[in-house]
Amino acid sequence: MAANVATPSAYGVLGLLAILALGACLTLTACTEAPEAAPPPTASATVDPAHTRAPSPAPDRAADPDALEECPPPQYWEDPYADGAPGSLATLGGLPMRIPVDLGPREYASGRAILDEQGVPVAYVAASGDIQEFVADRFCLGLAYLHNLNSVRRDIADGVGLFAGDTLNLNPYTVVSIGDQNGRVADNPPPDPLPPQNAAN
Repeated sequence: MAANVATPSAYGVLGLLAILALGACLTLTACTEAPEAAPPPTASATVDPAHTRAPSPAPDRAADPDALEECPPPQYWEDPYADGAPGSLATLGGLPMRIPVDLGPREYASGRAILDEQGVPVAYVAASGDIQEFVADRFCLGLAYLHNLNSVRRDIADGVGLFAGDTLNLNPYTVVSIGDQNGRVADNPPPDPLPPQNAAN
């Protein structure tokens, strides 16, 4: 009887095939794994401090404790030409003419208020570093209304801010006679409607 015995050469071929299959499997697994991420590229450059400028942060009016001070209830000029309708509000360029109230000097609005005989602010002389929005807040006026008050004698649309010594008009009855910008007086069209104007004192 012949025994079914494999010869060493048959085992060798089977073993060799098993080793090759295992090697191929390991090789394929290694090839399908994601490669390690390369470190991100780094940029190196020299910055010349003489050619850089740190951005100037805009002042935050909401964070300024003075800007949070409440204005008294608004008071408005009455329209004397309202044809017998008492309580009609006069307007300047379509905005109600609010009577300014001075809350006092503060950062970005530290200039000098000019008052009339009744103590009502009628003009403002800007100090260095003043900003129009803060000046409007100081006098409890909206910025658009402050622009209307000064639209004839100042170039509001050019985006130029205040210069030390500029005079801002705060009185709707002196729009054409009070105010200047950096030592000059513009001659822009008046806002419509424009109330009757008084001569400057």
